[in-house]
Amino acid sequence: MSLVDLGQQLTLYVTYFVLIIGIIGNGINIIIFLTKPTYRTTPCTFYFLIGSITNFIYIIINFPSRIVIGYGFDLTRTSVSWCKARQCLVSTLSLITLTCSCLATIDQFLVTSQSVNLRRRSNIKWAHRIVLIIIIIWCLHGIPIVLFRNISPISKTCTFTNVVYATYIPIYYIVILSGTPVLIMTVFGCLTYRNIRETRILAQQQADRQIVKMTLVQVILVVICITPYGIDNAYGLITSNAQKDATQLMNENFVVTVVTLLSSFYCSGSCYMFLISSISFRRAVKDRIFWWRTANRINPFQAATVGRASITGNGINIIIFLTKPTYRTTPCTFYFLIGSITNFIYIIINFPSRIVIGYGFDLTRTSVSWCKARQCLVSTLSLITLTCSCLATIDQFLVTSQSVNLRRRSNIKWAHRIVLIIIIIWCLHGIPIVLFRNISPISKTCTFTNVVYATYIPIYYIVILSGTPVLIMTLFGCLTYRNIRETRILAQQQADRQMVKMTLVQVILVVICITPYGIDNAYGLITSNAQKDATQLVNENFVVTVVTLLSSFYCSGSCYMFLISSSSFRRAVKDRIFWWRRANRINPFQAATVGRAS
Repeated sequence: MSLVDLGQQLTLYVTYFVLIIGIIGNGINIIIFLTKPTYRTTPCTFYFLIGSITNFIYIIINFPSRIVIGYGFDLTRTSVSWCKARQCLVSTLSLITLTCSCLATIDQFLVTSQSVNLRRRSNIKWAHRIVLIIIIIWCLHGIPIVLFRNISPISKTCTFTNVVYATYIPIYYIVILSGTPVLIMTVFGCLTYRNIRETRILAQQQADRQIVKMTLVQVILVVICITPYGIDNAYGLITSNAQKDATQLMNENFVVTVVTLLSSFYCSGSCYMFLISSISFRRAVKDRIFWWRTANRINPFQAATVGRASITGNGINIIIFLTKPTYRTTPCTFYFLIGSITNFIYIIINFPSRIVIGYGFDLTRTSVSWCKARQCLVSTLSLITLTCSCLATIDQFLVTSQSVNLRRRSNIKWAHRIVLIIIIIWCLHGIPIVLFRNISPISKTCTFTNVVYATYIPIYYIVILSGTPVLIMTLFGCLTYRNIRETRILAQQQADRQMVKMTLVQVILVVICITPYGIDNAYGLITSNAQKDATQLVNENFVVTVVTLLSSFYCSGSCYMFLISSSSFRRAVKDRIFWWRRANRINPFQAATVGRAS
């Protein structure tokens, strides 16, 4: 096996591996640092929390795009906006999370110091202000990337077109992104260790030794993962003008691949280092996993399970519908793609907050902004994805129709316009939620404070969110099935029968998942003024829990229904997993080289 092939396989498997462990690890960090009371008031763990959030966003933005690039669909070569936005976001998020790691190390030096004045500098209010300042600074640092990043008219790659700024980039990688964080964390890590060794009693009194351990192992993680990346970039800058033969270039590209993949473990490895080093962190994670052992605990297990299945399923959908050529030009699969993207965003917003609420930390009770924003986003995204499912079903009815005029209505350009229109409509529909959603001064819960709009909400749940989508999809699903039964030859000529199957099983999924939710809301509206005893209320609350969890399977089940119903979809997924079995395939190996160049 050549170094090129080895680099290709390493990049593919390591990127998938880091994506999975990064989402899980940073998700665990966010939950633990948000829900454990002793962690919420400590500056060091606040820095860990902000670093985990930025790492989580970084992984969601960077790694799926790397994987998609590996399958020959590089949006940075075709979209100037994504070319600019991706590099700006990746750079800014990397700098924020590295700065948070540096601040956590400095904080532990202050906490373990013999000086009372230095120990007083470790303050949660100052930590909030410092994080706000560094976010503003690094966001401003990203502005030149937006200005000077563009698609080169010669190479057709996303690169820096400004010569002066392009000379700054190697210095940025060596000094700002690698050298400075490693130097700061190493120096203050050693000083912290010295403080503990010299003043054991004082350190035990003033500092949480578990947090000190967590900080020091993160220093080790940064040194191991980031130092080789900085050294390789320094070598690349020094030898940029040297003449190199093909063998040397191949060896250097392989080294670039290895150090780039090694650096990616920094953004996914902190949780596992914390688990190794800290007994209290392990205990906190264990308490969250074995939730039933804790009394008076709201059960978040279902939300976590559905969330994992949803991220995986919708991620597969997005990759397949973006990369398979035959899927990119079909209106039905375009609706599936938009639905999968909105489902993915819905899951990222809704399910982590559900899980955190399950552990007693409900931000909607304390933050008016989150109270308004969460409900608006969840409502808007739900309506967009359900509308896309309805449009996919209508499209298959048109495609399988005997009428030529109806079949012509199935058009990819019209699909783009229709999706844009429905997004605008449902975004406008969400404006009253922002206006009328608030924290009640009486119950201290996030609710609708406008009486008139509050009377609309049950109708919205029953008619718009449940009844209408189920009715439309059932009706056009039956009409599509009738078209196939009546005109088999025409259907075989004009319609992709695999696509028809995928659409019909999605209709079944919607009917099973959404109908009980609508019925339960209708029952609640009908019996809203009835007198109910404690037993009946307990039973009704249990039914609400069951139908709500059942409805959540709609946003996670489409991929698995597609796998069951469509052999072509299964084949496409199999091809993406076992990529090396296919000839003439562009592999994710280029992602590492492109990443270093960018």
